[in-house]
Amino acid sequence: MMAAGNSHLLAVSPRMVLATNALLFLSGRRQRAARVQEIATALTASCRELQALLATLVERGIVRGDCGPDGTVSLPPQADQLTLADVANATDEWLLSASCAEDEGPHAPGLSQAMSFVREQVMSGLRQIRLSSYAHAARDHALAGE
Repeated sequence: MMAAGNSHLLAVSPRMVLATNALLFLSGRRQRAARVQEIATALTASCRELQALLATLVERGIVRGDCGPDGTVSLPPQADQLTLADVANATDEWLLSASCAEDEGPHAPGLSQAMSFVREQVMSGLRQIRLSSYAHAARDHALAGE
């Protein structure tokens, strides 16, 4: 995945990457809660950044729990219904289009409309990928040693 800030037209934000990785970590625990610090350590992420992100995910119903310094979070029972589109919507700005769309002018007529179309196509694809399927694929990939 490309990090935000690159000059690429389409990229996944670091927030979406971190959120997805945290959700994959939780999916491996099968409904058991994990300490926020434990997740941050496993992902080599800032605990403060992860706390803020998990608080957003709690507000959106994607995870449940307490995101404080000693808090724990877990996936809700309906987690098998979550899609990557849910994660994208919760983490914001996963698609880099603003800089291009704002620069629309004679050199790039219709760029804003084109980016809206691309965003909808990407979201349509992300709605097809359930977090549970993604987690199984990630585990299979890790087990294969690839």
